[in-house]
Amino acid sequence: NLTLTLEYNLKSDVQFKIILYNSLGNEVGVVEECAKTAGNYKTTFNGSQLLAGVYYCKIFSNDNVLMAKVIKNN
Repeated sequence: NLTLTLEYNLKSDVQFKIILYNSLGNEVGVVEECAKTAGNYKTTFNGSQLLAGVYYCKIFSNDNVLMAKVIKNN
């Protein structure tokens, strides 16, 4: 099972979105999308329906974009 847990701190109010993509660049799920106020957060995504493989988690926060590689094993 893939349970993706992200912990993060926002220093200001933002429009926030986390999207999971497969290795071909296709969107496989929106983990979270909302407006957030400054503070500490923890988000969990259940990826048990996903096949084993490499995925990419893209985090959008106003004008900033971060990407992380996620590997799901059987």
